[in-house]
Amino acid sequence: MYINETDGVYYKFVPKTTGYYSVEGGFYDEEWNQIYSEEMLAGNAYYLAPYGRYWCIKQSEYTPIDPGGSGGKVQVKVGETYTHDMRKGGFYEFIPEETASYHFRSNENVKLEVKERIFEINGIGTLEGKVDYSVVMRAGSVYWIHLYEMDAATVTWTIEKTKTKTAVTGTKYTAVKGGSDTYDFVPSKSGDYSVSFNGKGGVLVYDDAWNEIKKYYPEEADGSRVVLSLEQGKTYHFAVAALEKDMQWEIESAKTKTDSYTQI
Repeated sequence: MYINETDGVYYKFVPKTTGYYSVEGGFYDEEWNQIYSEEMLAGNAYYLAPYGRYWCIKQSEYTPIDPGGSGGKVQVKVGETYTHDMRKGGFYEFIPEETASYHFRSNENVKLEVKERIFEINGIGTLEGKVDYSVVMRAGSVYWIHLYEMDAATVTWTIEKTKTKTAVTGTKYTAVKGGSDTYDFVPSKSGDYSVSFNGKGGVLVYDDAWNEIKKYYPEEADGSRVVLSLEQGKTYHFAVAALEKDMQWEIESAKTKTDSYTQI
């Protein structure tokens, strides 16, 4: 633990071992480029600007290792099935080739953790139990996957590119409890569109480049609806999940509704 006596002071840090390090503050390389959760090389000089009065540097516990015990990284590939012995620790590493939504599934009960290196990322669906979870990942970024034991000694799991369905206005769709589905919606004209729910669930809305434009939490979407302003001809992705039980949801033109709503 160090005490930062003066604001605006930078400290020099030279790692003894190559790895991932974290601090309450910012790391910079020798050319003063800020580092975001990158591997730091032993013997190289780095500089940091700590936040607050007290700070310390920690080596990250999230360095990927082979769950089989060899000490190497396990590179996950889309479409392949993996069997994990829960008695052995370890992390998997995934580097997407394209920016898209990816879907995780398991055959047994397990707790899944997905991070961009050491940072949490937001997805939708079930992370504990029989995993059925979708999350958007960026091409070239490094993601770490960790499985935590629940009641199964061995867990079989897979990651696939999310298969999308097509949504149109005026049709009710069912989100099944414990799962997550992603729909593509292309407005026929520009304007406001309402998304209504008859139960408790959640939705993540993305534009055609998979940039998140709205996050609607489960506790908010309980028999309610929201309105989005969408553009004609553009593709929008709706990732939907039910929380307590199966839930119906629907997209309609907002002009057909006269009750109150929340504008997005």
